[in-house]
Amino acid sequence: SLFDIPDFNRVRIHISPLDQNKALDIKDFCKDIINLEDAESVLIVMNTKRSAIEVYNYIKSNYSEDYQIFCLTTLHIPKHRKSIIEKVNNLLKDKKNKVILVSTQLIEAGVDLSFQKVYRDFGPLDSIIQVAGRCNRHNEYGELGGEMFLLNLKEGDKILSNYVYDKYILQQTEALLRNFQDITSNQFEELVNLYYNSLNIKGEGEAILNAIKNLNYDEHIPNQIPIMDFQLIKNDYATEILYLLTDEMASETMKSIIDSINRLKNIGSDKNKFFNIMNKIKQDFRFISPYEINLKKKELDS
Repeated sequence: SLFDIPDFNRVRIHISPLDQNKALDIKDFCKDIINLEDAESVLIVMNTKRSAIEVYNYIKSNYSEDYQIFCLTTLHIPKHRKSIIEKVNNLLKDKKNKVILVSTQLIEAGVDLSFQKVYRDFGPLDSIIQVAGRCNRHNEYGELGGEMFLLNLKEGDKILSNYVYDKYILQQTEALLRNFQDITSNQFEELVNLYYNSLNIKGEGEAILNAIKNLNYDEHIPNQIPIMDFQLIKNDYATEILYLLTDEMASETMKSIIDSINRLKNIGSDKNKFFNIMNKIKQDFRFISPYEINLKKKELDS
């Protein structure tokens, strides 16, 4: 596989104890574990929006003199997420300013960013490898020039990974990594094979393994499932859509949608008018989609 070539052996993952009894409190993680030293770029991936914001606030208050600092979660509307990613990407390419990005798992898929150092809260092995794909992604730091740190974090007595991932899958990942203090990119293929065998996944397992062998993060190739497309856990939690009308054009579009809905009440049985209005509503909703976020009910109530 490509991992046998030194240029593709890009990342060393340092593994802290992953047993839930040894989980590290998020406050201790911020104060005692985050060590930026002379890192040019740092990515910190958290499992929940709340923990990402907490870490971001700590980083912002302690490192803002030396780093450009950003936070990326689904609390940002897509338009703002795109803007943040573009800013971070430009800074990473220019290398004139040091950069820290604190993010949730949304950074795992379809984002072509590369960082020198990465911290990742615990998750399934496929998610861990997705994040590793954002570390020394273009081999700009040479063989094993990317450093990633895997930790199991908690807030109070709540393990953060349990909020978003199936416990069985976390247990299988922990069992697989239990005897390792670190792993490198050239071990990914063997570990992934063991991982999917332990989960008894056959067809999909072979397809994702083929993608990992070829470092395929986002291309659709026969007999491969891009790493960004593979999900063991589906997001089935009920959410509500909230529109943040941050500029005049978004506000006018929402007014147009409301006006169209009101017009529907008065068209009687005229099918042509009905379809014309419905098409207009669909077009307006497509335009306004970059201004929407999905929130769980408890987030709306808080």
